[in-house]
Amino acid sequence: QIKMLDPIFHEEGDRPMKRGMEVSETKQLQRRLNHERRQAARQLARDAAVVQQLQHQKGEVKRKAKQSERKRVRQMMETEKQEL
Repeated sequence: QIKMLDPIFHEEGDRPMKRGMEVSETKQLQRRLNHERRQAARQLARDAAVVQQLQHQKGEVKRKAKQSERKRVRQMMETEKQEL
């Protein structure tokens, strides 16, 4: 069965749409498009934050590894210095 809709005619001087009043299909599509666009932007921001956190964690691991290597080399140099 085909869905039949009564046509909606908007004239100058009509009051703005209130809740519950029928809204034209293009308006509904525009609103849905804007809603989905905003949702996509929010999701992209969340994803970017997660990627940044992961990169930070990887950087921390590398930094700690370098720091422990420096500490090991310093200890070796100190022991060699004391032996001399």
